[in-house]
Amino acid sequence: MKKRMMGLLLSTVMISSLLTGCGGGASDNSAGSGSSQTGGSQTAAVSELKGPGNVELSFLGQSLDFDPNADVMAGAIEEKTGYKVNYSMLPSDSPDEKLIADVAGGVKYDILKVTQDQFEKLYSKGALMPLKSLLETYGQDILNGLEDKEMWTPFSDESGEIYGIPFVNEYPKQVEYITCRKDLMREAGITEVPETLDEFYQDLVTLKNYYGDKYIIFSASGGWDEGCKTIAAAFGIYNDWMVDDDGNVIYMTEHKNYQAYMDFMKKLYSEGLLDSEFAVNTSNNVQEKLASSQAIMGSCSHPAQITVSTSLVNNYGVAKEDIGYICPLEGENGKELALLEGMEISGKSDLVNDGKTINSQLDYSLNSLKVQNQEYICIGEEGVHFNKDAEGNYIPIMPKFTDDKGFAWWYINATDTKTYEVQWQARVHKSEYQWDAFENTTLYLVENRPEIYVVNPFLYKPSSGAYVEKNPALKNELQNYMLQVACGNDKGLDTFMQDWKAAGGDSVKEDLQTWYAEYNAK
Repeated sequence: MKKRMMGLLLSTVMISSLLTGCGGGASDNSAGSGSSQTGGSQTAAVSELKGPGNVELSFLGQSLDFDPNADVMAGAIEEKTGYKVNYSMLPSDSPDEKLIADVAGGVKYDILKVTQDQFEKLYSKGALMPLKSLLETYGQDILNGLEDKEMWTPFSDESGEIYGIPFVNEYPKQVEYITCRKDLMREAGITEVPETLDEFYQDLVTLKNYYGDKYIIFSASGGWDEGCKTIAAAFGIYNDWMVDDDGNVIYMTEHKNYQAYMDFMKKLYSEGLLDSEFAVNTSNNVQEKLASSQAIMGSCSHPAQITVSTSLVNNYGVAKEDIGYICPLEGENGKELALLEGMEISGKSDLVNDGKTINSQLDYSLNSLKVQNQEYICIGEEGVHFNKDAEGNYIPIMPKFTDDKGFAWWYINATDTKTYEVQWQARVHKSEYQWDAFENTTLYLVENRPEIYVVNPFLYKPSSGAYVEKNPALKNELQNYMLQVACGNDKGLDTFMQDWKAAGGDSVKEDLQTWYAEYNAK
């Protein structure tokens, strides 16, 4: 199994029901008739790419606490491509539901940057336009930019038709972690950040006994967030679908340690060691509790670490050295720790069957991707935002780099695998806090514990079959079940598995097993 991993994807195709073409209304053809469309009739209208003209495009991306329309990068990309783009974001709370509601309500977007779950939901509705012929005609540099050609298969059906454009993950081995307050831990008598599951539990008990209800001991958001993944690693659980030592596809709930993992989470909640608002927390809630000194430990996304650490240092007098990071925890025997190498693969998007609109969307997307692979967009100007050492390595300059380029990553969907991984590691230095977290978690584990990483076994599975059609619903049910168990409302694993089977779990497993066996036989 190859080790190249991907992150999100840029969808350059548009959902018919979402879009209003810049030159008029959306096409009358329905997007809800299944995903068996072919590219010929829908791409014929684009005989040549004519440039922006008076076109304005709408772009929907993922949530972040800034105004993407006011950021310097919006202007830079507009200047380089010639296109005015109006940016909007999905909310941090229930983004999937918002997207589906927008689709049903006829909200118009031109370009979507979506997550894996969103992508699968949209694709299963047959809402995606084929891109293969368009890319072969106009986007050869995009097709050739990815070193590993198998990166295209998750965004293609079994016939090879392409429905989305992948881009390179920031760092293949970036890990989830828990941020902690070492100053508060030290006051309670804890001198070291926990490394094992047992140490983590004992530290939580110690903190609870010392502080009582003065602080939230450990905060996380319900289900499967960064903190939960950090704990699940101790049980060898790294994904919803996995493959056992015998090559059998299993669901997370079928893992030998799953019940023990759930029992552990339930114990944390029942003993008051886990945030009482766990079930209703969003990731933003947790990060706010960390940033406002309400929580001693909490799950924290990599980008959010800048905000959390800055607030603690500037508003609460916490020393930088007293902000700690808990790596994925080892199990009791030290052998169960497992981490998924790379982030999840994501989304797909849509295109109105309107020659002018398709022309504009494709022209902008291809030109934008070319621009985003340039050093200026990703890193900035040499001598202003960065320098290079004698070996040619990037040395970003602060704070100018942070001020001018801090949010640039939100716009970047790089398809040049050779350059972007190098550029991204330089970008991490835009914040001393972000680099500190990265260095003490990801780089530490890569250098000292490389054996704990496992490759996503389904990274290259094509976008078709029962998995795409039914897995989003299975994942929602799993999330709800995990929440209920942790909060003491356990209906029982056997009952859940019955519901899971009824929702198509066995057919998804069969689909994945067949593909996995065939793929590995090659």
